[in-house]
Amino acid sequence: SLDFRIQFEGVTASSLKLTKVVKITYGNTGVDVTVSPAASGSYHTGTITGLAAGTYTFSVKGPAHTLKSFTATIPTSGIQDWTDPALPAGDITNDNYIDDADYSALVADFDPGVQKTSNADLNFDGYVNISDYSFLVKNYNPGVPGQ
Repeated sequence: SLDFRIQFEGVTASSLKLTKVVKITYGNTGVDVTVSPAASGSYHTGTITGLAAGTYTFSVKGPAHTLKSFTATIPTSGIQDWTDPALPAGDITNDNYIDDADYSALVADFDPGVQKTSNADLNFDGYVNISDYSFLVKNYNPGVPGQ
């Protein structure tokens, strides 16, 4: 198995409350892995099981964050630290692009005074507000997929 840490852009220790599911792909295999908030720090931890010995390139896709790729060799000791770089925030429509569709989805859910569960809550603080908008605008890049 492989234990790992990932960082979702915009998620801080104060908003680190929610368990999330990430899609991990390696070779021809794709798995959903539940990642949990770390007891300290601003990252999530997870485990990939059933890996044979070898070197893998893992692609990690968050619920509203674009894809990032990391490499690890199995067997390994300790936790793989994939927190740098953080997974870029803004892929609200979950298509691995941060574009007009994501902007529209954020605008549709934008309501700074009301707590809600939404993919547009990019920093996981329970609100869709200007903070989430800022991450989407920062990473807005139509036509360019996550790595």
